[in-house]
Amino acid sequence: MYLSRLSYGLAAVGASAALSVVVVSAGLSGAAGADDARSVLAHSAEGMNTRRNPVDDAEMVWVPAGEFVCGREGATGSIAVGPDAVSTTQAPLPVSPLPLSRRQLEGFWVYRYEVTNEMYRRFMKETGYNFQPITWSGAYPNAGASGVIPKVAEPKAELWARIRQHPVFVRWRDAKVYADWAKVRLPTELEWEKAARGTDGRRFPWGNEIRPSFLEGPWYHPVSAPSVDVSPYGVVGMLGSALEWTATTVDARWAIVRGAVAPRWMPTRSRRYADAFWQAAHLAQRWVADPQGSQYGDKKLDFADQYGVGMQLVGFRCVSSR
Repeated sequence: MYLSRLSYGLAAVGASAALSVVVVSAGLSGAAGADDARSVLAHSAEGMNTRRNPVDDAEMVWVPAGEFVCGREGATGSIAVGPDAVSTTQAPLPVSPLPLSRRQLEGFWVYRYEVTNEMYRRFMKETGYNFQPITWSGAYPNAGASGVIPKVAEPKAELWARIRQHPVFVRWRDAKVYADWAKVRLPTELEWEKAARGTDGRRFPWGNEIRPSFLEGPWYHPVSAPSVDVSPYGVVGMLGSALEWTATTVDARWAIVRGAVAPRWMPTRSRRYADAFWQAAHLAQRWVADPQGSQYGDKKLDFADQYGVGMQLVGFRCVSSR
């Protein structure tokens, strides 16, 4: 089932995507290249303007005000999702990127890493908020016909040791409540895109070239694990970690989701998926999902369906204008 959903997403975003990148090995070879690679993999903060959120201790980096290139050539920005597509995928659905354009934004602070299970657990303990992320139980809880969210249970110690520093996967409304508690907010999709791509409209966080090493390593990893997935501002994990909620909504029916075209682990399982990943992967890619988490389109879902595999991939990070 998961593979079929992933195939649907890759096919949808890859069908109109012209592969205009090249595989590169230069630039990370030799002594200078090795030093550069170590700096990237360590997520070096040298030269970055950083601070900590005093509420949740998240590291934040500064994205300066100014113009940036967003969107993708030939894209329309259309949110064209039919009820049939929704009912068959039960997952965030790919839609058109924004049209290629130049936009202006004020400066803002953005979380360098996605909010983790450990950060979310602290929030729950301090506030009494009672939504349990699906991955904490290792199974799909079922609220039954009433739709009441189950009371929070502590994750088992063995499971918690594996997932505490991984991205937390929650509904849009849970992410928003967390952000309110932390005295920050969810990013708009334009803020998300600038934080991921910088000002030059690059396809990947590191530029426009394919780096096969990006698909190496464990499929589910701590947010601060070594990676080349680092934006020009030092923001980590915006291409190949979790999909991420934004504050941008459309007609109150859809929330815009940004991020990975697929988790980076999946393409390593076959050459076919690797080719599909590089064909479709682009930081301009957009998705939509139900911001209320209670239905998709006109099709009501029970609790277990609502938090199916597709929804497990949606995490979040926060921003602040102050």
